[in-house]
Order: sequence, then C-alpha cells, then structure tokens
Amino acid sequence: MNRPSHTFYTCRRQGIKEHDKLSAYQAQDCYSIRLPQIFDVDKNSAAVVREKAEVEAAKGQAEGQAGRLNQEIERLRRRTNELENEVAKLNRIIDEAKLLESRLGDKVGRLEV
Repeated sequence: MNRPSHTFYTCRRQGIKEHDKLSAYQAQDCYSIRLPQIFDVDKNSAAVVREKAEVEAAKGQAEGQAGRLNQEIERLRRRTNELENEVAKLNRIIDEAKLLESRLGDKVGRLEV
C-alpha cells in the first residue's frame, strides 16, 4: 500500500496552519472594517434621531404660529366687517344730509319767489 510520505503530512499541517492564520487575519480585517461602519451607523442613527427632534420642534412652532395667524385673520375679518358697516352707516347719513340739503334748497328757492 502506498502511504503518503512524512513530507506530505508536514506540508499539509503547515498548509492548515497557514489557512488558519489567513482565516484569523481575514476575520480580524472584517472586524476592523465593520467596527467603524457600526459606529458610523450609530452616529448616523443618533443624527437622524436628533434631526427628527429638531424637525418636530420646528413643526410645533410652525403649527403654533399658524394657529396664531388664523386667529389674527379672524380678528381682522371681524374688524373689517365692523368698519364696512360703519362706512355704510356714514354713507346713509351723508345721503340723508344731501337729500335734506336739496329739500331745504328747494324751500328757500320757493320762499324767495
């Protein structure tokens, strides 16, 4: 029976050792590559959470301002209606005064005759 020589086993053992060393280096490289990526993901996640909180705060401020502006719009509409009613009332008074002036002018004209 042909048995492999002692050199074959020695080479095979060395090959396995080399393979194990390479596997260990590869695992270490993967770890050293992934670790910064994991930290980057954590940083990005924290940044996203922080940005979301900022956006929510800005949204709350904008909604508050929109509410205040809507109230101001309603107040100004009511005031506009009040002023329009006042203008209409004053226009009626002016029209009545003109009519009265015209009538009085007619009476004065008849009395002069």
